[in-house]
Amino acid sequence: MSCKLQRACRIALPALIAMIATPAPAASLFQDGLEDPAVASIAWLADEFDEPASLNDFQRIWQTEHWPFDQLQTRVIGQVPGRLTMQPFSSGWYEDFRGELTYKELSGDVVATTLVYPRNAAGSGAPGSTHGGPFGSEYSLAGLMLRAPRRDVEASNANWARGGEAYVFLSMGAAHEPGVYQFEDKSTRHAPMPGGNSVSTLLVTTAPAGANAAYLRLVRVGVHVLLLIQPVGGVGSGWQVLRRFNRSDFPERLQLGFVTYTDWATMQNCSYEFHNLNILTQSCGANPQPADPDLNASFEFLRVDRPQIPAPLVGADFSNPAAVSDAQLLALFGFAP
Repeated sequence: MSCKLQRACRIALPALIAMIATPAPAASLFQDGLEDPAVASIAWLADEFDEPASLNDFQRIWQTEHWPFDQLQTRVIGQVPGRLTMQPFSSGWYEDFRGELTYKELSGDVVATTLVYPRNAAGSGAPGSTHGGPFGSEYSLAGLMLRAPRRDVEASNANWARGGEAYVFLSMGAAHEPGVYQFEDKSTRHAPMPGGNSVSTLLVTTAPAGANAAYLRLVRVGVHVLLLIQPVGGVGSGWQVLRRFNRSDFPERLQLGFVTYTDWATMQNCSYEFHNLNILTQSCGANPQPADPDLNASFEFLRVDRPQIPAPLVGADFSNPAAVSDAQLLALFGFAP
């Protein structure tokens, strides 16, 4: 076992000893098969990306939902030492557009953290700046997602229909200003009526001057999902509470993992079905233009654990700043990565 941090090894060793002492069927080397998955330890799901073979522990949406192609040009550990690198084709997550998700599944509450370095395809600057692009054209970002599994689609891709997406993600890259570092968070819910589209709400926040990477943290506490950021390289680089959501629609078991997406200009006029079923080499509609994906993102780790909620805040409305302040959230979840 290789660990960047001694902390990760200290977490894994007691669980391994327990497994040896009490052998039982289990989903993981670090579970005894008898634990409640909503409260069992999840630290073993973490990855420091120092072993290329650990990519085999992740699942891929395009495979589990039986889509016909891989939306990534590159997915590798070690291209940058100690990091997972992902480089997507032109694709994205919005309403019923489905992009890349490299993920693991877990039940119950979670604090998930990564450190992301979003770059353009040339590796020389912010996404969207290799060839430039018109204002609003790029949306080239990378980050963390919590998503409700689509078990019907996993059973058969023929079951896919519009209106079935439910997720929250937090990412960094360039959104509507190519070459400018920004954060995007997006909350997507099932269609409000049969036959309709999934509904996405997105917000963009400009990164502090000089920031070119960031720690991203997703926290799930009951029905509440909290988004925290800590920019790297700029001024004001402490943890900040970016957004809060009440996602009472989420099931207990979710997909947690990495998203990368790029080149909104190419995909924006495509149908959901065409986008999801094809690698885009040119834009859809009249006067098609060549696709211009411009993102190469690397992640330094995935760290996960259970949130520790003090008794006075058990059952609190974490989605409501009037009930739980930003200062209280930062005291709970603004700890060092």
